[in-house]
Amino acid sequence: MKPGPVRFRARFFAVAGLVLWPLLAKAQLTAVDVQTIVNQAVTRAVQISPNSVIAVTDREGDVLAVWSVNGTPPSALDIYSCVSKAGTASYLSSNQNAFTSRTAGFIIQQHFPPGVRNTSPGPLVGVGLSNLFTSDINKFRAPGSVITFSATPGLTIVPIFGTSLDGSPGGVPLYKNGILVGGIGVTGDGVPGPLVFRSQNPFTFIAGYDRDEEVALAGQTGFRPARSIQADNVYINGIALAYVLSPTSNVAGTTQGAAAPGFPVMAAPPPFPYPIATFGGVQGEIRQPIVSDPISTPINGQLRLTAAEVASIIDFAAARARTTRAGIRLPIGVPMQVFITVSNFPNNPAVNPTCLGAFRTGEATLFSWDVAVQKGRTAVGFSNNSLAISTRTVGFLAQTKYPPGLDVQDPGPYYGLQEQFSGFNRAALPNYVLDASGLDARFPNGITIFPGGFPLYRNGQLIGAIGISGDGVDQDDIVGASGTHDFLAPFSIRADQFAYLGARLPYAKFPRDPDGTDGSVEYPPFTVVAEKLANISTRVSAGTGDNRLIGGFIISGTASKKVIVRAMGPSLGDFGVTSALADPTLELHDATGVVIATNDNWADTQRSDIVASGIPPPNELESAIVRTLAPGAYTAIVDGKDGGVGTALVEVYDLSPSSSSTLGNISTRGAVGPQSDVMIGGFIISGATGTTRVLVRTVAPSLISAGVTDAMPDPMLELRDVNGTLIAANDNWREGPELEIQESKLAPTNDLESAIITTLPSGPYTAVIHEKNGQSGIGLFEVYNLQNP
Repeated sequence: MKPGPVRFRARFFAVAGLVLWPLLAKAQLTAVDVQTIVNQAVTRAVQISPNSVIAVTDREGDVLAVWSVNGTPPSALDIYSCVSKAGTASYLSSNQNAFTSRTAGFIIQQHFPPGVRNTSPGPLVGVGLSNLFTSDINKFRAPGSVITFSATPGLTIVPIFGTSLDGSPGGVPLYKNGILVGGIGVTGDGVPGPLVFRSQNPFTFIAGYDRDEEVALAGQTGFRPARSIQADNVYINGIALAYVLSPTSNVAGTTQGAAAPGFPVMAAPPPFPYPIATFGGVQGEIRQPIVSDPISTPINGQLRLTAAEVASIIDFAAARARTTRAGIRLPIGVPMQVFITVSNFPNNPAVNPTCLGAFRTGEATLFSWDVAVQKGRTAVGFSNNSLAISTRTVGFLAQTKYPPGLDVQDPGPYYGLQEQFSGFNRAALPNYVLDASGLDARFPNGITIFPGGFPLYRNGQLIGAIGISGDGVDQDDIVGASGTHDFLAPFSIRADQFAYLGARLPYAKFPRDPDGTDGSVEYPPFTVVAEKLANISTRVSAGTGDNRLIGGFIISGTASKKVIVRAMGPSLGDFGVTSALADPTLELHDATGVVIATNDNWADTQRSDIVASGIPPPNELESAIVRTLAPGAYTAIVDGKDGGVGTALVEVYDLSPSSSSTLGNISTRGAVGPQSDVMIGGFIISGATGTTRVLVRTVAPSLISAGVTDAMPDPMLELRDVNGTLIAANDNWREGPELEIQESKLAPTNDLESAIITTLPSGPYTAVIHEKNGQSGIGLFEVYNLQNP
């Protein structure tokens, strides 16, 4: 931010007459829905995690069920763990973004992305200590909760001990007809942690497969979000967020176990009739009454905030939100949606700051309600007449390393205060031990350590604060700063005029192009810049007859393309494959079945061409063919010489990437066996920039109609990146983005077959195919480039 006074847009103030929120028919979970979701999760839990406890919440955080799969009453630890996961998925999601508890864990670590040293903290670092069961604003609701329209609505909610936002896998959102209706959370793959606090809570990111997550995904069957709004389509600083890293199962429900005492299966309660109003041209709900500061005494001669001034602050902020592009909502370019809150300054450390009003634009994420009030209270609690501190400033000083992100420094001076003000022992960190002695009346729902909160001043006197949450932290900052229009902090006392240990403190940071009016795109859409499928390889058991390894590929375009096809066997032993095919042979066929070329041992023919390719097979018993091919379809067949059987690898590499033609489709047919005898397909997307839209699918049951009698009954498909990280998984293709797959004209013909459609940057990828129930059979693996010229 440049030095000098902050300037804002011209004032626009219009508040529509208040009306009661009409009780329109909204998508909500019925008791039948809830039982269906539970039963589906139970079915998978019985198979892989029989001690699971399952929770379902609605969008507002009402607990609609807690279910013990083994029928034993769950412990308090299990209850707050699964409820927190379900509530987190619901609270962080909206009709335009689907986040999971894994997503939460991904964006709240000390480094972003998690585990990458010397990078800045995650954008929502510390949000796990929000929506706490002790909050006076909002939290997850046990049956019997009463909803009130007041300055402290959290006080009439029946709390569930230990709950808060949770960043461990096992919570996924629930949708009906594209509308967010709640979340499901599962715990059971381990001990939730000691009574002091969840050891699973988001302080160490959990990567890779998770059984709780797989059970939750089974429960999500029939209530899944559109693929296009899942978190892995949301990019922050160019990094795609995590959604799930466990396979998706489409299951029928099984009734087993019992409801936890006090948590019967129930329907979502009807919506509370919050007043509707329009501020800054944006319609939304007033979640807490807009009132004057209840303390009438001036502060050092300066008047306190009036209800009209609170409304004006909200109006300025809402006007900015109306024209600011969202940070997490899809499609890219839609306006942000937020909670806007204003708090007073009691001028007495023993008195709780009062929320003077809370406005929710549109269908802003519900975790943001408690967080927005936290932000206002944090800004007013840390500021004074000599120093104006925003929540961005507080966060900068509160990380485990100072300056944040550098792995060679000590903690910041505010490190541990968030935990202390949330009811934990600061001295015990990194262990979380409950300790109410550190609670502070200034922060009845704790504090936050990420951007969106600013102090409000009148003639240099602190009189309150604004807090914003909902749609990207830089977006929150610009909306919050806009709300301070008439109550700016004196420039000379703003935190960015000061340094601590040689590092200048931050105060505010705005999106580079918040309106999208200068033609730039801050969160770029997928683009294609010469990205191509450059290689396909598949490792699978090879034999004779139907068990031969058959690889297919298509050259699309008008120009010829030079390729090398390889059949690998003996060298696989160097990678731990104990049953490698001893001596593979290779045939290359055209679309009519005519044999174009054959090879047994690669050094016997085309030796110079194969060596010149730079990728000759490492073993002379392996096979390779180099050919320049016209556009069309081709098939490579790998056999075992003299009837040999074993695991083999078939590969096709593009040797002329500058050609205008592309490898547009790759496919492999082979035998899949039980346990580790799976089919492993790899492909490379080449190109320096951009991304490529691909469809990966596994075909098996439908092969029976083509004369393959021993086809796999029910294939499952996983797609992994170069590090082995799961990108996506699918059991039955209709569970994914069904419409988009159908529109590609490449939908499998059998509902039990698998398909993944996704956009990938340049790099190597691996698909793993296995039979769902561990059976053997023939399967076909295919990759299609959906963006061929």
